[in-house]
Amino acid sequence: MLPLSMSNSNQGQGQSSAIPPEDRTAAAQVGLLEQRLKQANRLAGVCLVLLVVTVMGAALALKSKTPKLEPPAVAETAPAPAQLIDTERVVAAEQAAKAARSRELAVRARMQSTANPELAILLALEANAVQRTTQAVETLRETLTHFPLHALLRAHKEPVKGVAFSPDGKWLAAASLDHTASIWDMATKRRVAEMKHDDEVFTVMFSPDSSKLITSSEDTTARIWSVPDGRNIAVLRGHELNVWTACFSPDGRLALTACLDNFAQIWDCETWQSVRKLGGHTSGVDDAAFSPDGKKIVTVSPDGTTRVWDVATGNTLLNVKGHMHRVSTAAFSPDSRRVVTGGSCDPPKECNATVRVWDIASRNNIAELRGHTDRVNWAGFSPDGKWIATAGDDRSVRLWDAEKGFMLSQLSGHEEAVTMATFSGDGQWILTASLDGISRLWATPRPSGAATVDPLIVLRGHQHSVTDAAFSRDGRFVATGSEDDTVRIWEMPGGSESSLKTGAIDELLALGRARAARTLTPEERQQHLQQ
Repeated sequence: MLPLSMSNSNQGQGQSSAIPPEDRTAAAQVGLLEQRLKQANRLAGVCLVLLVVTVMGAALALKSKTPKLEPPAVAETAPAPAQLIDTERVVAAEQAAKAARSRELAVRARMQSTANPELAILLALEANAVQRTTQAVETLRETLTHFPLHALLRAHKEPVKGVAFSPDGKWLAAASLDHTASIWDMATKRRVAEMKHDDEVFTVMFSPDSSKLITSSEDTTARIWSVPDGRNIAVLRGHELNVWTACFSPDGRLALTACLDNFAQIWDCETWQSVRKLGGHTSGVDDAAFSPDGKKIVTVSPDGTTRVWDVATGNTLLNVKGHMHRVSTAAFSPDSRRVVTGGSCDPPKECNATVRVWDIASRNNIAELRGHTDRVNWAGFSPDGKWIATAGDDRSVRLWDAEKGFMLSQLSGHEEAVTMATFSGDGQWILTASLDGISRLWATPRPSGAATVDPLIVLRGHQHSVTDAAFSRDGRFVATGSEDDTVRIWEMPGGSESSLKTGAIDELLALGRARAARTLTPEERQQHLQQ
């Protein structure tokens, strides 16, 4: 018996020899295909490995170049819809409350615009500070229109009796019962000079070239001062009692004084000596003035007479007594040919406060203007000579046709005696002052109609009587003096007034703060702001 390995080997050899030749060829081809397939698989595996390595390398390279990003912040949790709605409601409620408060203050401001325009401006400013509602802005605009205060000048300790602008518009002067006169710079509104008398000062007036100032005083003198430093140039001595008024001639070569001692005097402005003493009145000379041409002087007196004098000779050109009692005021016409005079009453006698117009050459009373029922404090011609304005203790201002002598309009509104009235340089305005503490601006007749009955602007703010008022030469400003010891400067229509209609809110706020010139008092804050 043979071993098993030998037996199998021989068996295989036997079988191989038994396979047909065509079968052996096919088997060889199959083996070759299997071998090539294995080689392809091995090559694909190598390629796959290389591809993976390449991709990994590129990824590593890209990672090294890419900046490190911070992890995203964790977003806050958004409020719930209910919380958002509540917040919006709170904000809306707060805004509504502010708007309501602003409107309330605006209403309070409008209520004060007539009685206390300065307080009205302060309340309008508060309304805009709370919230700039349309009503608050328009109220501020309206109150500013009613209160055109430009500056409040505090310097005197007693009532201010007279105010005057320099012809060049650079300076403003005031006379006070505190024995002093002051000069302010109109550009800065600062007082640049204080001039002292020995007693009360009544009037101030600048020379035509604005270089000098003349003052009159109860200390029996008139004094000349340099402008603007207030240096004393001369003391005009020669009167024995109060010097009521003092002024320069139109050419500045002469000065004129009127005194309670029954005399007026003419002074040379080079030597400061008296060159003529005008005597004839039997009582004090209350007022005196040069004619526009500088050739005549008019004086009035409680003796009931009006006198016109020749400056060159000192002779009397007119001496008339047409009023029942004292003559309180007189003024020349622009052509220097006529004089208008105002009479006063002497209670308890019957009042006959007439206004008369006199022709100097013929010495005739050419017009008698009747209407006032009490003392006439002021009378004067318009710059063109067409109208005459008068003001009296009967609280009225009257405008007359100077040629025909009839009244054009009665301007009513003041609650106390009207102390003076004056025309602007262009004749378009009449400025009045009153014991009621108010000044008013009235429009004169236009070619198409009569004078305005209601005042265009009411200048409120003084705490006591307004004693004097004046226009600046260029018509831009008005100055008022008062027994409250202050001087106020007001801006005429056409200055910043023109910007009130279209000005931005910031401009209005700045103008309001400038004009109010003060803050709310504790009492006002308590009453109107509940603070």
